Amino acid sequence: MKTKVILFLLFLLLQVEALFAKRFKFGIMGDTQGSWISGDESYWKAGDSLCPNMVPAGVIDQVHDEMIKHDVKFVLHAGDIGELGEPYSVYTHATYVQKLYNHGIGFFPVRGNHESAATLAAFKKAFPQTQNGINNATPEDVFVKKTTFSDGYSWPEVGMSLNPTPAAPQGEPFQVGTDWMPHSGAGNGLVYAFTYENARFVLFENFFYSNIRMGPLLPWIDEALSKKPEGGHAFTLSHLSLWGERRGWGLFGGTPAEDPASQNQFVSILSKHGVAFHIYGHEHFHYRSAIDNTDGSKFIFTLQTQSLSWKFNVATVPAIATQYNIPAYGKDRWMPIAWHRPAMGFYIVTVDGPQVVFDYYAVPVVLDQTSDEKKYITGTPDFSKVEKYESWGYVRGGAQGWCKPGDTYTNMTKSLQGTTFKILSGSNTHTKKAHDGSKLTQMAFLGLRDTTLRAEGDTAMASNIGVIGGMVQDMIAPTLGISMTYPFGLDVVDSTSGILIETDSGKWVHAVDLNTGGEKKFVKGPWNSSYELGTYGIDEATSTAWAVVNVNGNFAVGTFKEEIKDTVVAAEGQKAMPPQVQRVVAQGNDLIFPVQGKDVPVRAEIFNLEGRLINVVNGHGPVIRLQEKLSGMYVVRWHSGGVGGIQKVLIKK
Repeated sequence: MKTKVILFLLFLLLQVEALFAKRFKFGIMGDTQGSWISGDESYWKAGDSLCPNMVPAGVIDQVHDEMIKHDVKFVLHAGDIGELGEPYSVYTHATYVQKLYNHGIGFFPVRGNHESAATLAAFKKAFPQTQNGINNATPEDVFVKKTTFSDGYSWPEVGMSLNPTPAAPQGEPFQVGTDWMPHSGAGNGLVYAFTYENARFVLFENFFYSNIRMGPLLPWIDEALSKKPEGGHAFTLSHLSLWGERRGWGLFGGTPAEDPASQNQFVSILSKHGVAFHIYGHEHFHYRSAIDNTDGSKFIFTLQTQSLSWKFNVATVPAIATQYNIPAYGKDRWMPIAWHRPAMGFYIVTVDGPQVVFDYYAVPVVLDQTSDEKKYITGTPDFSKVEKYESWGYVRGGAQGWCKPGDTYTNMTKSLQGTTFKILSGSNTHTKKAHDGSKLTQMAFLGLRDTTLRAEGDTAMASNIGVIGGMVQDMIAPTLGISMTYPFGLDVVDSTSGILIETDSGKWVHAVDLNTGGEKKFVKGPWNSSYELGTYGIDEATSTAWAVVNVNGNFAVGTFKEEIKDTVVAAEGQKAMPPQVQRVVAQGNDLIFPVQGKDVPVRAEIFNLEGRLINVVNGHGPVIRLQEKLSGMYVVRWHSGGVGGIQKVLIKK
């Protein structure tokens, strides 16, 4: 019995460690191929020489700048790191990755079909981190200083300096990830897995096997995924998937009709280990979908990465899934969710305890319409024009549901620790279709997460955090009526309070302020189905806040303040204190509140800077002594009668 208790406590400890893992971001890049030659014409007509050795350095360098700006910890690359399957192509790409290393950002690629057998040794040499996680350890003789290849049309001549100028090496080697598991056989340096915080990453290729069949690798993938942290996340990445919507060949053969046993085993392994997404490249346009095994008993989500290359493939009609799967299995095994072309793009993924958010950023491109089969870029795009095109994600334990056009969201609800989060009204109003004309189906998501399990900064919430995702297409969400109960108490009930939403910068504002259209209007009382977009309110009788919004994101009930420090809010009909006495002051373990008179009832909640409730004080001010000795910076939320506030307070021993 004692052993069972110890094992149970260890299990709980592992769960807690996964939930309290630090928030982090990682980036994803797809194919980065340079120009190809068709007769006497090069299709990359930039004339700016930003593609040395057929590696699109002008694009790569700008995307690396975006990764630095988003403060990612590492970048995953889905293969085809250059156009030519030659060592100098691999080395050229590795030369430009140095900018990431100089900013402490790791880089983890896989090989694609453009990396031929001739690049195997070069790949391992240029990216030694694929064997042990140690980045910024590129051998000196890998760095390319001059061009090696010229197509004689638009490229610099052989021997010219690289453009743009690569970053010079700086700093020392650094480790990214733990629990490293490189393949011990022929895939060493090509197939590998690691853990970062509460997430497991498994990267693999199948090009070192004959006939691009990777069935023999499945036991290794299963073992690598088994090391996922308890309660954490898992992501897999390769250049190919089960099939693509431009070309039918994939991980297990030339069409999805081949090797169904290995396909089913692959889907089962990823499903068993709770893989969030299988990420892949190869097809050169953004596509999200769900893929079933052959009997429909299990499925996985897939993300086909956007192109960062010279060519933009046109998806096949009828769809590959229709052409091959229906004759072989009686169904297409494919649920299209979202797609986008032509554009260049990249992905920023935020892992925050139990929550994962994918943000897809894209920049428009101009294409040469010389081919019906493929379209070609006419210049290096300007990534200063990049925009967020799509966001989606999930929270462990949340509610998910397939929503076809016209389906309602109103059956979605979730409860956690006294907070109940509901969708009161709204339906899937989107009409965009997949490339083959079939309807796109949303994977709508609603979840809740514990407010104390993330860093809230200056905001102390009256509820847990609700998450809505998967309902946005072309950055437009349908109009939703939503409600949240607030079990932690709401001190101020007026137009400054209600359902808030977290912005990209991490600040919290009124959810209705991020709507597209509508008129902001506050109502005291319950929600009504007649309320229009922009209306929000609080029903004190049921401790429920509600709002009518057309935005997805993270929501919570609270009071909006431009600046938390030195803030006092008066309820309606009450008078705020004069500015010179608005601060809560700490003297030793005494808190002095800005209230008038003696023996004034005061309630205060003290949070650490990660949003965790440390202490609750009920007493009579203006001076209240803390029974628990504290030291450091805290957030104090207090109220006395009709006056209250939230601010940072430095408490010294």
